[in-house]
Amino acid sequence: MKVDYVWTTNYKSINDRGKLVIDPSVTAVIGKNESKKSNLTCR
Repeated sequence: MKVDYVWTTNYKSINDRGKLVIDPSVTAVIGKNESKKSNLTCR
């Protein structure tokens, strides 16, 4: 999945709504807590 941007609204200390653009070179692993994300390795 490719994510180009996300919108933030009242998230923790961010009070204003805003668009966060994600650079195409960023790679992220997203998942719920305790789903073994830290066990992933790159080869």
